[in-house]
Amino acid sequence: MTTKYNEGVFSNDLHINADDVCIKGQLTLKRLLLMFQKVALEHYTTKAQSWDEVVKSGRSWVLTKMEIHITRLPKLSEQIQVATWSKGTQGIKGHREYEISCQGEILVKAQSEWIYLNFIEKKPEEFPSEMFPNFIQVHRTNFKSDISNWRLKKVGLQSEPITYALRYTDFDINQHLNNTCYFELLEDALCSRGLKAKTLYATFKREIPFGTKKIDLFIEQNAQTDDGASQTFSLEFRNEQTSSFLAKIRT
Repeated sequence: MTTKYNEGVFSNDLHINADDVCIKGQLTLKRLLLMFQKVALEHYTTKAQSWDEVVKSGRSWVLTKMEIHITRLPKLSEQIQVATWSKGTQGIKGHREYEISCQGEILVKAQSEWIYLNFIEKKPEEFPSEMFPNFIQVHRTNFKSDISNWRLKKVGLQSEPITYALRYTDFDINQHLNNTCYFELLEDALCSRGLKAKTLYATFKREIPFGTKKIDLFIEQNAQTDDGASQTFSLEFRNEQTSSFLAKIRT
């Protein structure tokens, strides 16, 4: 793996291995999110705070929204570049973009919204300005509209739920269900219907604590799109009737 840093853009050159792909040889959504997670953490811990400093401070960024647009997913044996950059902070919120490319072609683009959280007091805080200029804000975007311009509303899906058992390894160092697991289960539900997500909007509503044994996924198809070629679906994960994750997907 080769790491690069240029004018605020942090990137890793990666090779797509067998454990990264599904039975069709394409990168899975969980691996995609793990790549985003890894490159963002490396960027932050090399340019803002070390991991030890993060732990000592009792504060860190928590993902609240994600928007992903997929032209195509990387395939087995391809060499790709996973890039990320900060779009800056405003009060308690921060914004970050991601990009996956292969031989100069952008395959996946994503933008995300985060909240800077004090884990000791369990409340958001304003990101300290002294982290800059080491953590550079980049005025570059692959999106016409900012992620703050949309909001997913809970619509009370009434479909028969799919119940998934949760495993010990689904939970992370923060003692809650890792964000990537939602995408793993979401992809499982879509693939069982012969579908693949091309555009995905997701909101993380409430954490699922360590020790939770199961989670319910509700999925319903929305009205046909104007072009007639794609379908849209609303999804909601619930833990004991409490909504934890909302998503809208276009196939």
